[in-house]
Amino acid sequence: MLGRISFPLSRACRALPLGTPCQQQSLRLFTEAAAERSALIVGGSGGLGTAVVDAYLAQGWNTVACDVKPNASASENVALDASKHWKEHVLAMEEAVHDRSFDAIVCCAGGWAGGSLSSDTLFSSVELMLQLNLFSALSAARLA
Repeated sequence: MLGRISFPLSRACRALPLGTPCQQQSLRLFTEAAAERSALIVGGSGGLGTAVVDAYLAQGWNTVACDVKPNASASENVALDASKHWKEHVLAMEEAVHDRSFDAIVCCAGGWAGGSLSSDTLFSSVELMLQLNLFSALSAARLA
C-alpha cells in the first residue's frame, strides 16, 4: 500500500462526527505506531524510489534508502558504490542493516537500456538491465 496508509476505526468511531475524542485517540495511536515503523527502500534515490520514500515519510515512517546516490529526504541512507559488482552492494546493505528489522522492504531500483536485437550493444544492454532490474530485486529479497 504505497502512498496511503489507512488506520482502522471501530464502527462506533466512524459513526461519530469527525474530530471526536474516539477518532482523535485512534489517530494518535496510529501516528505513534507509524513512528516506530521502518521501511528499507532499495533504489531509494531514483524517481520511483524518491516518491516511495516521500510516501512513507508522509505517514511518519522511518526510511532507509539504499542507492548509489543519497536521498536527502530519507531518514537514513546506505551509500552503494556504482563501480562495484551487485554482490558487493548486497554485502554493503547487509552490513549496514544487519541488526535491524523492517516493517517493509521495497525494491524501486531498475532501469531500461533499449536498442535493437541487431545492435552491437545488445549484450551489454541486456547485462545492464539484468543488473538494474533482476539483481536489485534479488538483493531486496535477500534482505527480507
